[in-house]
Amino acid sequence: MLWKKGKENTQFLKRKFVLSEREFTLTYYNKDDESKGPKAVIFIKDLNATFQTEKIGHPHGLQLTYQTENSTRNLFVYHENPEEIVTWFNVIRAARYAYLKTAYPTGSDKELVPKITRNYLKEGYMEKTGPNQKEQFKKRWFVLDSQTRKLFYFKDQLDAEELGVIFIGTESNNYSVSPFAPKSTRGNKWKHGIMVETPERQFVFMCEQEREQREWIDALRKIHSRPMSPQDYAAKVGKTSLIMSLVSEEFPDEVPLRAEEITIPADVTPERVPTHIVDYSEAEQSDEQLYQEISKANVICIVYSVNNKKSIEKVTSHWIPLINDRTDKDSRVPLILVGNKSDLVEHSSMETILPIMNQFQDIETCVECSAKNLKNISELFYYAQKAVLHPTGPLYCPEEKELKLSCIKALTRIFKITDLDNDGILNDNELNFFQRTCFNTPLAPQALEDVKNVVRRNMADGVKDNGLTLKGFLFLHTLFIQRGRHETTWTVLRRFGYDDDLELTQEYLFPMIKIPSDCTTELNHNAYLFLQSVFDKHDKDRDCALSPEEVKDLFKVFPYMPWGPDVNNTVCTNEKGWITYQGYLSQWTLTTYLDVQRSLEYLGYLGYSIVYEQESQAAAITVTRNKRIDLQKKQTQRSVFRCNVLGAPGSGKSGFLQAFLGRNLQRQKQIKENHKSYYAISTTYVYGQEKYLLLHEVMPDLDFLSEADLACDVVCLVYDVSDPRSFEYCAKVYKQYFIDSKTPCVVIAAKSDLHEVRQHYSLSPHDFCRKHKLHPPQSFTCNTTTAPNKDLYTRLTTMAMYPHARLRCMCSCNRCTYCLCQNLLKLELLRSVKAQLRRVVYNRHMAQADLKNSTFWLRASLGATVCAVLGFAMYRALLKQR
Repeated sequence: MLWKKGKENTQFLKRKFVLSEREFTLTYYNKDDESKGPKAVIFIKDLNATFQTEKIGHPHGLQLTYQTENSTRNLFVYHENPEEIVTWFNVIRAARYAYLKTAYPTGSDKELVPKITRNYLKEGYMEKTGPNQKEQFKKRWFVLDSQTRKLFYFKDQLDAEELGVIFIGTESNNYSVSPFAPKSTRGNKWKHGIMVETPERQFVFMCEQEREQREWIDALRKIHSRPMSPQDYAAKVGKTSLIMSLVSEEFPDEVPLRAEEITIPADVTPERVPTHIVDYSEAEQSDEQLYQEISKANVICIVYSVNNKKSIEKVTSHWIPLINDRTDKDSRVPLILVGNKSDLVEHSSMETILPIMNQFQDIETCVECSAKNLKNISELFYYAQKAVLHPTGPLYCPEEKELKLSCIKALTRIFKITDLDNDGILNDNELNFFQRTCFNTPLAPQALEDVKNVVRRNMADGVKDNGLTLKGFLFLHTLFIQRGRHETTWTVLRRFGYDDDLELTQEYLFPMIKIPSDCTTELNHNAYLFLQSVFDKHDKDRDCALSPEEVKDLFKVFPYMPWGPDVNNTVCTNEKGWITYQGYLSQWTLTTYLDVQRSLEYLGYLGYSIVYEQESQAAAITVTRNKRIDLQKKQTQRSVFRCNVLGAPGSGKSGFLQAFLGRNLQRQKQIKENHKSYYAISTTYVYGQEKYLLLHEVMPDLDFLSEADLACDVVCLVYDVSDPRSFEYCAKVYKQYFIDSKTPCVVIAAKSDLHEVRQHYSLSPHDFCRKHKLHPPQSFTCNTTTAPNKDLYTRLTTMAMYPHARLRCMCSCNRCTYCLCQNLLKLELLRSVKAQLRRVVYNRHMAQADLKNSTFWLRASLGATVCAVLGFAMYRALLKQR
């Protein structure tokens, strides 16, 4: 445990530090509990440690400095025990030495020991102005690092990150250090100036005392006068000649320090993609410019000379570490090693290069070429394109000689989507489907057998029942990569929606779909057929329900479990609580209606566009017509209708939703509070048409009902008949939000099995409905021994479909026209007449002679006509009386 200064404040807090010599990392945690993960992981190769007792203000203070992706980071720590802090300093040095011996195996102790840790050449405050030398001078803390030839400046001496960095080059590269007296003295209190000139700009600093000015100038000139190391200057390996030979197709007589950036058009490259080639010259450009180019590169070619061992050593000692330091560990840029000047030697450098390729997995390949005789110049840039378009790094681990976990995960999803019958084996039909999907051509029967024979020879369980298992499928792709056919695996991955990081692309998961206002989204017929096939594929016991194991198996192609326990209380389930086939389709319908983007994402994971050969999942979605047009034309093609259920707390809204799913009060009591759902969706039949009714329980907040709470096709106002204050909420909601709305409203008298009490409102529920021309309150209870009756929900769906229809009612008054007609149809006399007619017709049908008797058909036609006329006359009379 060490006391560490906070990044944004001066407070020191105890933090746990862990040094791993095996992994060459220093890790620290915010708290003792390591399960929450480290705060930072510092690589030993970037770490420097130095005692800073005065700066930190503690006799046992230690400064740790390391490189992050974009800056230099300082950590200031101390320990109360002097022996403990010295031990930390020594073990850091030991770890650094072990790393250097690994990174530079040929380096001697004389060369490596000075690189273990270092004290900075000079530190202190100076004032600094801006690039125009007219800006106000500001006090900054400067640190001069002799080893990296860099001058860092910070706002304060204990800052965690620098404000900027200045590279100190040599005079031959247009760098200089000199005393300076600025013309403008705006803001500066100190008078002893220093100018550091670089190829990019002039930097002006001011010191408080003349002695400090001399010390800074001496320190800067010490670095300025020191020759550049091999890491600061590139050997002449011929990289610029390679570029110019490619462009001009001949070896250039004169080679500049750096070639201009060129673009190779797409139509002249094998992969049909444009290629930008950027040269770099350490003699002309700074480290910062190099870092910028590295950050923008898709592939980097490291050129060495095959006849120069030092240039080969520099590949591992300088270039690869430099590139890795400037790129993220999880998304490294692919590297191509280029051995130039092969015309000067008779031997190959591959024996030297192969160990390097095995050591660094970012290296895609190595090409030996000659800029002078144009050998392999075109091939070099072809491999560079291939390394970008079909990189090995995300797919394969050369050290382990096996696929990476992310690649296995992606290919497993592809296997499960292609395994149309979910038997764990790709039969010939499924293999041909996979082949057509990815490569637009089927495999000949003999070719299929050849593929399976290759797997059989290498894997005992790669082929089963004459089909390809998952292990065999993964082995094939491992074989493709090992044989340099990365493009085959990448073609498969990209066809199934994956990007270069083996993540499903946003374009694949979320295709563009336009949804005008006042329109809804539904699944079309093909989408339901696809979802039905997915259900059948995973319903292994054929019980028309998905067990928890079957649901888990279905969603294995998802990166997360999309359905929580609330889904079981949103849709219909069987007696075991498992989601039925109808409930499964209902949940998909609900997701599409409420969040079409989420539905598109889910369909993408299941591979809808691939299995149904569609451009995207958007082909599964139907955007309905504007509701205003439906009202004008008095008809709708929609299949999903939303009913918002409002009521005071405890009025029975949740019971009303669960009753729609066939659950009585006893079953509802088994629902856990944290598994409760505010939605319920199932099917109803209106005039023989199957429709989805979506019930949404709206939270009882009278003053803050949003547009989403009000946007629906029908409204249910629920009150508790046994609670005298329950109806008042329904009346206020109706008068405040729905009295002038065209949305049909229905009042539900819930808990009708209990004793009904008088409501504390100016009007009774019946009088209120009569005054506002609403249907009388509908009695409802879920306290039944069997599943609650669903007639009320069918009526709600009918009202949502035909909001303009005012003739039909929902009462049982036995006085209105609708009730009288319904009672007439239910009369025992009429039923007996209909039964007698059926028997007569059946007997006549069985007698072949009578079938040909024209008098029978005449009598039947006459009887039907009389019944129709009498029925219509009765209906008109009753309507007129009403």
